[in-house]
Amino acid sequence: MIPPTAPRRARANGVADVTVGLEDFLAVLFHDARGKVELRAVPRDRGDGPVPTCFSDPGAAAWRAGFLTTHPTKHIYFGVATRRDGSSGKLENCLDVGAVWVDLDFAKISEEEARTRLAAFPLPPSIALRSGGGAHLYWLLVQRLAVLDPRLRPLLVALARALHGDPAVVDPARCLRLPGSKNWKYNPPREAFISSWHPERRYTLDALLAAVPPIEPHAGNGHAPAPPVEETIPDGQRNATLASPAGSMRRRGMTPEEIAVALAEVNRNRCRPPLPDDEVEAIARNIGRYAPADEATPPTTETPTETTAPWAWAASFQGEAIMRAIITRPRFVIDELFSQGHQHAVVGAAGACKSWVLSALVVAVACPEVTTFLGQPVHVHGPAVLESWEQGPDEDLRRLQKLLRGHGLTAAPDTLILQSRPFLTLQDDGAYAARLRDFEAAGVILYACDSLSEAAGIELNDNTRYSAWWRARVQPLLDHNITVVFTHLRGHLKPGTSGDPDAAVRGATQIRALCTSVLECRHLSPTMTLLLHNKHRDTGALPLGILTLMGGHGEPTITLDLRAAPTAAASNAKRDRARRELLTLARQHPAGITRALIDGALSASGRPKAERISKRIYGPVIEDLVKEEVFQAFTLGRADAWRLIRDPDASGESEDDD
Repeated sequence: MIPPTAPRRARANGVADVTVGLEDFLAVLFHDARGKVELRAVPRDRGDGPVPTCFSDPGAAAWRAGFLTTHPTKHIYFGVATRRDGSSGKLENCLDVGAVWVDLDFAKISEEEARTRLAAFPLPPSIALRSGGGAHLYWLLVQRLAVLDPRLRPLLVALARALHGDPAVVDPARCLRLPGSKNWKYNPPREAFISSWHPERRYTLDALLAAVPPIEPHAGNGHAPAPPVEETIPDGQRNATLASPAGSMRRRGMTPEEIAVALAEVNRNRCRPPLPDDEVEAIARNIGRYAPADEATPPTTETPTETTAPWAWAASFQGEAIMRAIITRPRFVIDELFSQGHQHAVVGAAGACKSWVLSALVVAVACPEVTTFLGQPVHVHGPAVLESWEQGPDEDLRRLQKLLRGHGLTAAPDTLILQSRPFLTLQDDGAYAARLRDFEAAGVILYACDSLSEAAGIELNDNTRYSAWWRARVQPLLDHNITVVFTHLRGHLKPGTSGDPDAAVRGATQIRALCTSVLECRHLSPTMTLLLHNKHRDTGALPLGILTLMGGHGEPTITLDLRAAPTAAASNAKRDRARRELLTLARQHPAGITRALIDGALSASGRPKAERISKRIYGPVIEDLVKEEVFQAFTLGRADAWRLIRDPDASGESEDDD
């Protein structure tokens, strides 16, 4: 595991007495930065699976610490440039850099020669990091530099040439090894650590440009001139391609407004799909911040090309790698039910206790005192958010208070967070960004949303539209290792369902397809539901059973009682006995029978256990008696009660007749 601060003693002012931590390093490198810091956890063997990523605000140390703890045996890299959001680490999603760098590989240049070249360079680096097989050198900037600035990449190329650095590590979107991580290319693995620390050394761009060899536009730097603009500029190359002619126009003295007009025309005619107008204007404004060059023909820069390695566009396995691959068990928040960093759903018809199940889940994760949920161990505790759209603050608070008291708790921890009736849906960009910011600051591990149809803010019947919404709104949460659980209503009948509301799924089929697991609630009574674990990508189906909410409306506590579903024969026998005993009890108490009276008679502790009749058995029987107009429901004080209004035996009916 990488400690959150990865302390290491580094040289400063010639004395090896300064302890430098991971967050110290990032705080200096991302000083005054906006946007996100990207971390990547790369498997030791590139064929061992996908590369998990984490996008965090510069000040969110706890968020990064959780990511590092989750990936202790992988290569950890960070993006030197801030990312606009959590969508990708590509150049078009990068904002700016706070330093320039060189990657020295001691397999290509000896350490002695590297030291000689560095001693001859006029500007000493601000930070030096030993990477295991070489060194990474950083020169901190006085002012952050946009990645689209036409001077950035030529400067990185010139630095690499002057110090014999790796010429491949000059793209602004580059990720470099994180201090405190392990370089697993060696046996035993080598730690990457900061060996020289001078954060007070900050350089202007002009000083760095003056220190490197002259940057020639068309020869001598190992690169060809920038190619002509293609007829079609595809997604992934639009920002960088537009930035190149923008730099040329600015160097020739054109104003940002004139550049924006020209770029808009190129964008409209050649970009597929075109960038939004405000993004094109932002490119022109960024380039326009710099003074025009004196030369009539300015240097041009190549745009970093996409990787050309075969099969590099997905997590790729071929031949022997398929059988060698180790399939790791997901990290479960709730054992075998809800895995971390995945999306899950609790679905059911109206009144099937979905909201109670979701609220109980949030309490279980937020409260360390709660060790099980639906009979399964709780493996991860931490900040959990319940976003409730339907009940309103009073009902939401009442439910959480009852659940907490049901666990014997008299206080709620700060890790339990209720957001009731939000003002704007997830579709609103500003509201979604606010959620991400707050989740990151709090280190949220569970986001429970009740319900999807209210929170999404889009039409849910279109698969294509829902998939695009999911990638923009749910995937970034999963990338932050947040477990997402939402409730969703079932009940739109489809042909062949025989009127069963539980057999139909509301909305797009992708809603279910993109979930890792689904809990289905089948309504039995207002306080009872049959729980089915009917989608389970990471595990087998759990035999859950019948869930009963224990505690009446006027009682201060609610607990969830889960028991195995009885067989049909046993269930029918108990229901028949419950019916007989309820009728007898109602005859004995013509003023009415309450639940307390029923429990005292049917579930009394003095009765043999095999003869007791629980609420989950007698509850549906009472509902049937009300429907048959044998019982009449009413309120006795604050308690639910029932009275006998038609005696089947007195009218000659047999209890066994159907």
